[in-house]
Amino acid sequence: MIDKDVKIFNNTLTKYNTENYKRYRQSVDMLSRKNLKKYKPDLWERWVSHSDMRKNNKMDALTIEHVIPVSEGFDFDIPKEDIAHTDNLTLLTLRENLKKWSDYIDIKNYPQSYYVYDYDTEKLIHIGRYGEKLPI
Repeated sequence: MIDKDVKIFNNTLTKYNTENYKRYRQSVDMLSRKNLKKYKPDLWERWVSHSDMRKNNKMDALTIEHVIPVSEGFDFDIPKEDIAHTDNLTLLTLRENLKKWSDYIDIKNYPQSYYVYDYDTEKLIHIGRYGEKLPI
């Protein structure tokens, strides 16, 4: 079971059309790119090589994906530095990213699992509906 001091990131869908969210999002995006470039240059180079594809919304273009979504970081006051940390970043194609977002929206009302952040170990934990640990 999960310790009491572990913050549960429940799936909550809200509207993100506020100046506070826009500023948070822009800061996370900027820090994510900066961190990727500095700490994972191989991923950075792959991402940069797809810039023309992204400009044309090609479905195979690579996007920077956040394991803990930026929206949840905002909802739960997670520091932008944590959401932009390289452990929370991966590359997905635009097609994969859109599918992931679609699946994410689908489970909002019927969560099959959720994420918790263990502040002692500073690690994200994926928990299934019955309390079992799942791969991230």
